[in-house]
Amino acid sequence: MIMLEKINALCLVLSLVSLNTALADYRVELTNNGFYTDDASLFTVTRQLSLLDDPTQPTIDNPIGRSDFVYEPTAALLWQLPDNFGKTTFFAKAGGYVFAQNTDFTHAAFQTALNHQFDTDTTISAMYRFIPDRFLGQNSVEQEIGNPVEGKETLTSNIWSIHVEQKLTDWLEMHILGRYGIRDYDAVFKHRSTDLWTLGTHFSVKLGKDTELFFGYHFENGNARNQRSIELNDDVSYHTHYASIEIETELTDKLKLAFDFDFEKNNFTTQNRLDEHFANPEAVYLGGVQLSYALYESASITLGLQHGSRKKKNEIKGFDNTNVWLGYTYDF
Repeated sequence: MIMLEKINALCLVLSLVSLNTALADYRVELTNNGFYTDDASLFTVTRQLSLLDDPTQPTIDNPIGRSDFVYEPTAALLWQLPDNFGKTTFFAKAGGYVFAQNTDFTHAAFQTALNHQFDTDTTISAMYRFIPDRFLGQNSVEQEIGNPVEGKETLTSNIWSIHVEQKLTDWLEMHILGRYGIRDYDAVFKHRSTDLWTLGTHFSVKLGKDTELFFGYHFENGNARNQRSIELNDDVSYHTHYASIEIETELTDKLKLAFDFDFEKNNFTTQNRLDEHFANPEAVYLGGVQLSYALYESASITLGLQHGSRKKKNEIKGFDNTNVWLGYTYDF
């Protein structure tokens, strides 16, 4: 409940700041989504598997398989800076996921960005993403002496990225990104703290007046910073291949339909044969559909469904996650 109050307070602050921005153009977008998920522990990693989010999430070792209702409030501010800054825009977003039953998984998420557009149809953006104290689930880790230790696996993510978007033709746009991030684990899982870097390319293709195709690929490398990860036979260092494709089409002036498919392959790089991650890659598949309806110019509702499946090579059976949601967005 405390986390929900913090998220709502931050959303309110963004709204109040925007109302006092009299020197330049601004826009505020408020979104409220309600989800049903059949696995609370896999919900966030499934939802983040998107080109525009943080797709290369940490592996969840012990999914709990418990269903839940999840509330997602979000407030975003888009501020067009005064003309003396050129075509420059500041963006900020605050939100989070609030779990009704499995409340340990409740967490906030924050994002800021500064974009500058040039006369060559080129846009350069600098972005920062912050997700504090995110609970991944109960887990255990071996010790040099004695029995394995169990505890709550929690981490904080800081990710900085640079994006370059270029319009190539009237029907084709390209987006290149590079990012660096730190995932800091708490308590007994401190040895899993990871430095990561990512390179990615996206393309947007107009297939017709009302249909657009998006596709992209990311390569990411992550290295555990602590030497104890090898000593504890728990080295989560990895490299990841991620690919996504999405088609969005306007069925009518007010109705849009989008389909997407995502694939991710997580290859753990440890050479320690005593480590459960050795030669044990994880494959993730995700498909989704979303229907959006414009109630009027500044408000819309969405209905969505997604299903994901993940399995490590050495697992007999993988884990599935299905999410259904209804959302409302209002901007002013």
